[in-house]
Amino acid sequence: MLIYKAFSHGSLSVLPASPVVALFIGSIAPDEAFKAASSAKQESTRIGYTCEADFFVGVQQIAKGVPAAARSLLRSAVDHCPHGFFQYAAANFELKRLDGSDQLGH
Repeated sequence: MLIYKAFSHGSLSVLPASPVVALFIGSIAPDEAFKAASSAKQESTRIGYTCEADFFVGVQQIAKGVPAAARSLLRSAVDHCPHGFFQYAAANFELKRLDGSDQLGH
């Protein structure tokens, strides 16, 4: 709720600049999050933002019932996220979970 209030009142300075925050409060679409992530000036920031976008948009795809799209994004997160980012481990977990649910016929 704090994040939503800060964004809706223009108080962006109190939040990290990650496009994922804007994605989750609905102020940008997934394609805009990827565009913002890829346009970060510093390479390390670009890598981090892209990692976050891959993971969180992948999770959104799971919630929407689109496992094929989710799997592709989560695979990208596993392949490109720094191993110190929680998204790396979480993407691995979600991929295994998706593979398990596919085997169960869900």
